[in-house]
Amino acid sequence: MKRQVKCPCCRQPIDQNQMLVLFKLSKSIGRLPIKCRNAQQGCRTTFPLSNEYLHISNCPYEWQLCPHEGCGQQVLRKDAQAHDQSCIHWRQLCPMGCGTLLVRENQAQHNCYRDLHQRYVAERRKQRAIAANLRRKMQRMQSRMAQIRRQINLMCESLEVDDLEIEAGEGTSTWTDANIKEDILKNVSTVHTMKVNVVEKNKIKKIKKSSFVFCRLQNKENHTGLKT
Repeated sequence: MKRQVKCPCCRQPIDQNQMLVLFKLSKSIGRLPIKCRNAQQGCRTTFPLSNEYLHISNCPYEWQLCPHEGCGQQVLRKDAQAHDQSCIHWRQLCPMGCGTLLVRENQAQHNCYRDLHQRYVAERRKQRAIAANLRRKMQRMQSRMAQIRRQINLMCESLEVDDLEIEAGEGTSTWTDANIKEDILKNVSTVHTMKVNVVEKNKIKKIKKSSFVFCRLQNKENHTGLKT
């Protein structure tokens, strides 16, 4: 009250006397006796209003859902244990700690040692299948590696044969180079001759064209002189 002079809910000004009155009023209302909301289900208990939450949390006539997944049936709290004994959706882990999920059908026949042994055998069979599969893969890889090694050896042998042939042919390489040079010179001379022939032909064509033009001009001049 020393720091805040307004109600935190309605923001209206209040004083200390009003606060005292409201506190006494809330205490009086909290002591009023009420009936349980589950009176229709059979609860006849009466209690102060302030204890309603505590009573509802433990009232045997309070409706609640079956805790087992898939059931969804509503039962009274006082009948929950009886329903749990007959619920077809009942499931529970083995209390001995073997990890088996128990249901109504296998609860009576459950044997921890037998179930653990069966689980061990199944897991061992699975591990053996995985190991056999890995061995087959390793054998295929080894076969593939051996094949690659053979191919590499064949390639190395072929390269060695090629080197020997090159060494054996070094004695005739001079004659071959001389022939190649001679052929290149012949081809160069042939190309040069062809170029000369083409140039001469072009010159002859130009001379013929100039002679033809000159003859025409001469004929034209003679014709003009006869007219005059």
